[in-house]
Amino acid sequence: MNLTNLFGKQVFAIYEGEIVGTVVEAIYNADFSKIVSLKISDADEMEFEIKFSNVKAINDCVIIANKSKLKFFLGKPANSPLFKPVIDQDAKHYGKIIDCVINNSGKIEHFLTDTNQKLAPTNLYFRKSFLYYSTQAFKAKNYRPKQKATTPAEIQVNVLQFEKSMPKSDFAPSRLQYNPSSLLGKIAKDTLFGINNEIIIKANQVITEKTIDDASRHNRLNQLFFLAV
Repeated sequence: MNLTNLFGKQVFAIYEGEIVGTVVEAIYNADFSKIVSLKISDADEMEFEIKFSNVKAINDCVIIANKSKLKFFLGKPANSPLFKPVIDQDAKHYGKIIDCVINNSGKIEHFLTDTNQKLAPTNLYFRKSFLYYSTQAFKAKNYRPKQKATTPAEIQVNVLQFEKSMPKSDFAPSRLQYNPSSLLGKIAKDTLFGINNEIIIKANQVITEKTIDDASRHNRLNQLFFLAV
């Protein structure tokens, strides 16, 4: 089956007799060779996760045995190969990943591109904003920038001299001051959790005054600055 055909399908819990949500995203394993779980959203926009192994059947809808198979989705947005370009070492462009074919256990048989290429997951390597295609084993460390070796003779040590009468307060660095109002209107690049895993803001949401107040209350204001883009 094609993975994208799952998106938008309703999820039915047989025991409770309820429609518990709609599939909105797939969660991959580390090497993008298998779908390990599905993320769903219910009518109240709460997000849950269902392990693919707990899915009883998939066709026009998704069936699970009962609601105990649902777990709150507390993770960050997952990396996905969908809509990312694929290139190889010869600068050949294979198009963008638009889908993948999976079997009944969630294993990915091959990825599909918008140029009608079928690419095996074992030959694809995720590189943040694109995928690298190689039929040989790929190691990113082989492409790391080489650092110039420094000999002890080249190391220079500067000794800081200061008067004994100099107050220590003049020597200590000033503490950085943040202006919370500068965060207003920015986007959170990741979900920020507070005390007891309370969600302060979800990934890709706009930072508001309430967000800043909540972050301050949970002592998470510094983290909010690092997440704002």
